[in-house]
Amino acid sequence: MKKILAALLYSWCALGWAQTAEELLNDSKNTENVTTFGMGYDLKMYSPLKQINKSNARRLVPIWSFSLANDMGEHSQPTIYNGVMYVVNGNWTFAIDVATGRQIWRTP
Repeated sequence: MKKILAALLYSWCALGWAQTAEELLNDSKNTENVTTFGMGYDLKMYSPLKQINKSNARRLVPIWSFSLANDMGEHSQPTIYNGVMYVVNGNWTFAIDVATGRQIWRTP
C-alpha cells in the first residue's frame, strides 16, 4: 500500500511540475491541454472550441475507449497535457495517448 501511495503521490507531483504557472492561469483559453479542474480557475467547465456545436454533436462517435481495470471508474477529472491524458482510479494512475487510446504507463 505504501508503494502505491508513494507512486501516486510522485505521479501527481510530477504532473504538477509539468506545466508553468502561466499555462495553469490560461487553461480556460487553451484548447490543447486541460491542466486544471473545470477547464480553468474560473471553473466555467466550457471549451471555446467551435468544431463541435448543436448541429453536429449528435453525429459524434467514439474513436477509442480505455478500461480502467476496476469497477469504480475514475476518481477525478482527467487532465491532459501535451497529448497525454492522466487518469486516476482507486488503484492506479494511468497515462494514455489521447490520439490512440494506448496506455503509455500505469503506476504499479
